[in-house]
Amino acid sequence: MNPRLKRRLAIVATAALSLAALPAVLGSAGADAPVMVPAGTTVERDITIELPTVAPAEVVLLVDSTGSEYRSLGPAVDRIVSAAEAAGAPLRIAVASVGDYPVRPFGVAGDAPYTLLQPLSGDPARWSEVLDGLEARRVGGDPAEGQVGALAEAIQDAAVGFSPDATKLAIVVSDAPAHDGDDVGCDANGACADYPGPMATDVADLAEASGVQLVSLGTAHDDALRTIAPVIGPVHDGADPLVALFVPSQLAVSPVTTCEADVEVTYQPATVVGLPGAAVTVRQTITAGAEVDGAVT
Repeated sequence: MNPRLKRRLAIVATAALSLAALPAVLGSAGADAPVMVPAGTTVERDITIELPTVAPAEVVLLVDSTGSEYRSLGPAVDRIVSAAEAAGAPLRIAVASVGDYPVRPFGVAGDAPYTLLQPLSGDPARWSEVLDGLEARRVGGDPAEGQVGALAEAIQDAAVGFSPDATKLAIVVSDAPAHDGDDVGCDANGACADYPGPMATDVADLAEASGVQLVSLGTAHDDALRTIAPVIGPVHDGADPLVALFVPSQLAVSPVTTCEADVEVTYQPATVVGLPGAAVTVRQTITAGAEVDGAVT
């Protein structure tokens, strides 16, 4: 990977470490005020929570290692890193390869539409090692690939490690056309088969339900992939439209308080949702067990 990219990765790693040390709730009014809770009793109070201004960014990078895009991984990752920096978002990246199903005439034996190579990590050295180790693979049975199926698997793969409070993106880097679930292919002998992958519309629904944004950074084709994972335009006059995807329109935070034994603190609602930087009110309930010595402050 080029030296400039490695320098950028190091910068983002430093930012991620410092930001990750911050609590999920950046500020609160009333939560730090002393409150006396006698043993065996419960106290309730309203507190105001200030939501963070930015959420961690988590990207699963789906790489088609055939064709010219295989040689464009450095610039693609460089752009993702720059966009996260511009948004001020701590960044984690997972890497997966894109192929096709081992069904003729679409693919060949040994093909797979999706293979996870690296779960989400904030360590740039791990991204670099995986990306540097990618090898160009032979083209499958036909020119199109299984990007749509790969997206479906990435969204549902628990091993990727998506966090519930992160801004989640699945970014495809490919210059090959994409198959859709209703494709039919025929080989040179006239033998035909239905494509075994999912419909793009179903994958779009799955992504929406999972809170994962679908994006392409490769060459645009008028196919199923473009309808669900639009190609993000180029950087223009120093402004990258990719940055906007790292800035959440809403944030969800679940307040947590660590207590001593026999003391319980709960919040209602358990998860609060609001605009970045907004102040939201929750009801805090503090219960001191009967075995508490005296009272809890």
